[in-house]
Amino acid sequence: MDTDFVSAVFSLYSYNFFNYLCAMPVFNAHTKTTILPYNMAGMLLCTGGQSELQINGTKYKFSRGSMCFVDQFVSAEIVSQSDDCHWEMISFTYEVLYPIATHVYETIMRNRLFKNPYIKLDGKQIKDFLFYAGRIRDRQRMLEGEPNESKLKMVSKNIVLLQQTAIIEFTMLYFDGNNIPTQKASRNETIAYDFVASLVANFSKERSVGLYAKQVGLTTNYFSQIVHQYIGYTPTAVIKNITIANAKMLLADTRLSIKEITVRLNFPSQISFCKYFKTGTGMSPSEYRKTMY
Repeated sequence: MDTDFVSAVFSLYSYNFFNYLCAMPVFNAHTKTTILPYNMAGMLLCTGGQSELQINGTKYKFSRGSMCFVDQFVSAEIVSQSDDCHWEMISFTYEVLYPIATHVYETIMRNRLFKNPYIKLDGKQIKDFLFYAGRIRDRQRMLEGEPNESKLKMVSKNIVLLQQTAIIEFTMLYFDGNNIPTQKASRNETIAYDFVASLVANFSKERSVGLYAKQVGLTTNYFSQIVHQYIGYTPTAVIKNITIANAKMLLADTRLSIKEITVRLNFPSQISFCKYFKTGTGMSPSEYRKTMY
């Protein structure tokens, strides 16, 4: 697989991960409805009519074939749309993204997709998008009321594979369509983004800024300056944002107790986890969980 492409996929979703402080689902101001569910990412396609979206403060004109990459960590809102405007979305959890976003990582093509998430699809590409969206929906319906546990697992795996294939397919189209050039990263840029890659894989085991700085032979202060320069946040903020975002995803699964989540995230005690979570969100894990249902 093209490492440039996978690197770019990673940069989009890791960078967006840090923006949970402005988190909001994709909201349609015209119909007063939420399009993207909480703790989900997705690809939003206009299949007809006209619309205007504001994404991270920038306005985009949408018509049939206009597509953008969105998630709850990006401030996205449909400002206006025509009466004949229609949307199709392929949505997925961040757990679906991890296997294809972190296995191969090179320090190039940073944040292009985040800065300009818009792409225009042609007729065939629209059909491909609708095929994936329809097939995923069909498989999701198969899960409803299915008593056979083995079949449930197979169908669930099929859904994940379809979602991952769609992500790869349309991210590749994005780079083909936008003719994005390859550029070699500087040493400091490499340090910053390698920190992100390492953190996504190890945040539950290691949350010490000093250790990450030591791994690259830098003082904590200088390391923090570099990360802030290229990521836009201090290492401490990045660590906290990723940890809390993952905690939120785990809290969405009511089968997991607070104690089990504490263990999964490698906090020394349930009290320390609750304090950490409340500092970052203003709510205890239990209070947050109640807001989701």
